[in-house]
Amino acid sequence: MVTGLLLAAMTQNGMAQAGEARLETALSFEKEGRFEEALINYERLFDSGASQDVVLQAKLGAGRIYLDVMGEVTKASALFNEVSAQVTYPDLAAGALACNGKALLAAAKDADDLDQAASEFEAVMRTYPDSPAMAEALMSSARLFEMQRKYDRAVSNYQTLVVEHPSAESVSEAFRRLGRSLLQIGALPQALTAYQRAQEGPAESAAAAHARQEATLVCRLFLSRKLPFQTHLLASKTDALKLDSPSRMVVQEDGNIQIEDKNRFFRLSPSGELLPSQTAGRYDFRSPSGMGYRLTRNGFAAGDGARPLIPYFFKDEKRKHFKEITALAASRYQTIVISTRGPDGLYFVDRESGEASLWHAAGGGSPRMRLDSEDNFYVLTRDGSAVLILNRWSSRLYRVDVNPLDMKKISDFALDSLDNLYLLDEKGQFIILGALSRADERRLKPLHRQSVLDARSKPLSDLKVLTVRADGTVYVASKKQVIAFR
Repeated sequence: MVTGLLLAAMTQNGMAQAGEARLETALSFEKEGRFEEALINYERLFDSGASQDVVLQAKLGAGRIYLDVMGEVTKASALFNEVSAQVTYPDLAAGALACNGKALLAAAKDADDLDQAASEFEAVMRTYPDSPAMAEALMSSARLFEMQRKYDRAVSNYQTLVVEHPSAESVSEAFRRLGRSLLQIGALPQALTAYQRAQEGPAESAAAAHARQEATLVCRLFLSRKLPFQTHLLASKTDALKLDSPSRMVVQEDGNIQIEDKNRFFRLSPSGELLPSQTAGRYDFRSPSGMGYRLTRNGFAAGDGARPLIPYFFKDEKRKHFKEITALAASRYQTIVISTRGPDGLYFVDRESGEASLWHAAGGGSPRMRLDSEDNFYVLTRDGSAVLILNRWSSRLYRVDVNPLDMKKISDFALDSLDNLYLLDEKGQFIILGALSRADERRLKPLHRQSVLDARSKPLSDLKVLTVRADGTVYVASKKQVIAFR
């Protein structure tokens, strides 16, 4: 009997050690961005007989991947709820509560859902004030306050985080977000100070890089109120650069500019050098989480090599396909909205089944859709007369019309990293609309108007596409030229 007990104890000890080793492997894979391998190892621990704290850590890790990487909110939330119920493991329970708040935020369909997400963050701060999850709860609740346009409360949370949790990994990002929130309440000097503090973190960090770019953008926009942008002819039509009718222009991750023109692709360096064309990784829309989407005539593919999904709808109890999908936008957690012809409208697409349901009656046949940092959808009307701004629940927030702005027709539009709106007018100008202080309501006001002139100082009348670099450099392409404004 004693021998049996010893063998059982040795077996249990061995299982515990194996569980801890697998957990370390999974955590390492997650940190390295090898999420599929991390998830496999996490899930193998669920029924492995490992100690309860190891199993709970595995469920928490798997939930993070389901939420942040795969956008599987329901699966993530179920795992977080399991872990948060284990109050005898307070640090894990607190971490799960904070993560579940993020999951509820991702799935929110109305203001009540936002309040429910806020209650999770508040539970962490109230019940587990000494937990390592406090920094995450403060950060996430501040982001929620930004979405609710409660910028004073967002500022308070960010300030608490950076003062009381100075060693948290999120401090640099908190300083950057603090700068953005301070801008919204009109505190420019304090905002620039916050951006400077964000840059004091690791130089290679994304937060430091974004803070440098946003600070540069803020200064550029304020200077543009008194001084025009400097104009630089980047490239002209040649035998190699055969511009005809550019339809899309983007700044790639490597900093180069890619122009799409009748299914041909041209790449320019920031100095205007023509580079070898590149079609790999070419997307019609890239979501905030990094997922790329490529349109076909009546469908779309998510990621490289994926089979196109052909959305469908029901009419007279019969399954129908759209005549054409003209534009697409997808949120951080893969809420997919398409603009269609035949029938016309904006439709929400279930990314598992492909079934589409009417999301908003306006906006059908849009040539361009974009998303801002608060997951609001921007939709260019088919005739170029306006940009519609809709929140994540399809309610209209604002309509930007051409007539009050003395514009003829919007050829293209873009958003910068601070959600300022850049409108390209086909009659030879672009206008920047925004509200560096918009705590009252979303009232987009002109910040800058820039003429786009030809060599004879006359407005160019064939402007086609526009894009904006993170530091505020604007690129405009016509049928014959690519011009940079700095």
